[in-house]
Amino acid sequence: AADIHAAAIAAQKAADEAKAKEAKQAEKPEEPKEPKDEKAKSSAAQVKEEPMTEEQQANEQWLKRIPDDPAGLLKRKFKYQYSQRHHSNN
Repeated sequence: AADIHAAAIAAQKAADEAKAKEAKQAEKPEEPKEPKDEKAKSSAAQVKEEPMTEEQQANEQWLKRIPDDPAGLLKRKFKYQYSQRHHSNN
């Protein structure tokens, strides 16, 4: 049970890191670096003030195409781990 819990936490962490990485790639590299709280506030202000560029809209649509199914990811991971253990025991 502890292994399953640890695996679930690890899978969630990996999913969170992947989402953070994709979000960073979607940002423009020439933006100045700001502290996270201020950047979140300024990003929200920019969304209200300025319309998104075509590139930003394309990035948003691309990100929305990625399925967000953490339960499915865990299920596939557990099946894979089971098959690996089953193979190594035979």
